[in-house]
Amino acid sequence: MNDRLEFSRPLTASAIPPDGRTVALEATPAECAELARRFGLPAIAGLTASIELRPLHGGGFAARGSLAAEITQTCVVSLTDFPVSMRIPLNWRFVEEENDSDVADPDEPDDIPIEGETLELGEAAAQALALALDPYPRRPGAVLPAEVNDASAHPFAALKALKPEKD
Repeated sequence: MNDRLEFSRPLTASAIPPDGRTVALEATPAECAELARRFGLPAIAGLTASIELRPLHGGGFAARGSLAAEITQTCVVSLTDFPVSMRIPLNWRFVEEENDSDVADPDEPDDIPIEGETLELGEAAAQALALALDPYPRRPGAVLPAEVNDASAHPFAALKALKPEKD
C-alpha cells in the first residue's frame, strides 16, 4: 500500500456511537484524478459513498452502504474511451485482526483491519471500486472486425493445414 493514500477518510472508532452512524464520502477532483492514475483509468469524474456503521458484539464494526462512481474506461475492442456509471453495494466488517482464512465466503462481509483506533473508509471505498472494475471493458455496441472471427485468419490455421489427417 502507498504511504500516502489518494482518498483517505479516517474515522476513529470512538466517533461511532452505540446506535451507529452514517458517513457520506465524496472524492475531490484531485483525488479522483489520482485514483484514476492508480487504477489505470482515463478518468474518474466522481466518486461518492454512503456508509452506515454500527458496533458489533464482541468488537469491530459492521459497515453497509453503497458507492457510486462515474468513470471513463477504454474499450478493449475499439480502443476508444467511454463513460461508465457504477453503483456498488458495500458490505464490510472492520475488525481488530483480519481473517486469515484462504477461502472467503462471498455471502459474508469483507473483513477490513482496524489500524489502531482508525477505520480507513476512503481506502476501503477505493478498493471496492478497483475490485468492481471490468478488466476487459467493452463499449456498448462494439464488435470485433470480421477477420478476427474468421478461423482461417488465425496464426495457427496454417499449422492445422499441415497436420496430416487421421484415418
